[in-house]
Amino acid sequence: FIRKQEPDRMWFAGDIVFSVLFFVELLLRAIAERDLFVFGNEWKWNLFDCALVVHLIVDTVITSLQSVGTVNMGIARAIRSVRFIRLVKLGRSVHGIQTLRLFILSMLAAGVSLLWCALVISVILYFFAVCFLNGVTEYF
Repeated sequence: FIRKQEPDRMWFAGDIVFSVLFFVELLLRAIAERDLFVFGNEWKWNLFDCALVVHLIVDTVITSLQSVGTVNMGIARAIRSVRFIRLVKLGRSVHGIQTLRLFILSMLAAGVSLLWCALVISVILYFFAVCFLNGVTEYF
């Protein structure tokens, strides 16, 4: 069941606050690292953080325009679907909690094995369903 109501203004204000905090954090890091921000060892993560901040700003602008009624809802939904990327940044920034990071990385690594197991189980179920159906049709 999906509600068609918009979230209240308190959630929108919280989203704006977090967007501003992420932007300020990225700006301070860029000022502190200077050239290393672009050419250092972690330039890919910095680029990822920049893309994330741009996404947050665009999402906030589209959400505010949506409340006015001047933007297409499909675009807003497509941009909001990328929000799960924030979890990757959170997992990267929480270096102190090694067990949580280990658990998250283990779950991601087990995903491929889980898909193969699901495929094997599906094939076995299909085989026995065909055998069972063949036996039932011959009996009746």
